Amino acid sequence: MPEDELSAYKSAAAVVAPGLAALVWLEATLSGSFETAWGGLDPVFRLAVVQEWISSNAEVLELVEVDRDDLARQLASAAPTHWLWHACGCRAVRRTVERLVEGQRGVRYGIGTRPRFVAPDLEVVVVFDLDGLPVDDRGRHVLPVGEGRQTYPLIMRLLEGRHVVRGVGMGLLQPGWPPPMKRSCAPRTDRS
Repeated sequence: MPEDELSAYKSAAAVVAPGLAALVWLEATLSGSFETAWGGLDPVFRLAVVQEWISSNAEVLELVEVDRDDLARQLASAAPTHWLWHACGCRAVRRTVERLVEGQRGVRYGIGTRPRFVAPDLEVVVVFDLDGLPVDDRGRHVLPVGEGRQTYPLIMRLLEGRHVVRGVGMGLLQPGWPPPMKRSCAPRTDRS
């Protein structure tokens, strides 16, 4: 394959991969596949989500024989086995997505034309609902010129060769007690 064709394929893959990963994660979450969705979260984000849950549900610390840091590490693993995970992980993932898409279940989602870099290893994938958009002659949904659309940003990170969700909405939840939110992007109506 000629070098220029190979370069074009690599460029296309760099644009498609984070968006596809975002849609797969969103679909897993909306369909109730919380274990799959949990595995699609960045480990730093999982830890912050768990810390937020423990901070909001401090009474759970009376039920376990470990301190909050150990409990957070156990619950934040990629495949947690702790008996509290279903109370923590499933609810946390469901709430995270519901905040993102504002409870709009049954909607078909698509992604903008390209991710936007917000840091060296982070890019925002803009998700939006496809309902009501016209379709062009190639079967692609098109946002008409001048029409706004509510968007839902997912912050993606390339980690060990695959894209994972590092944050949802306008910021990055950082590990801590309680976890602070760091703004990384602003809400917007997107045309891409």
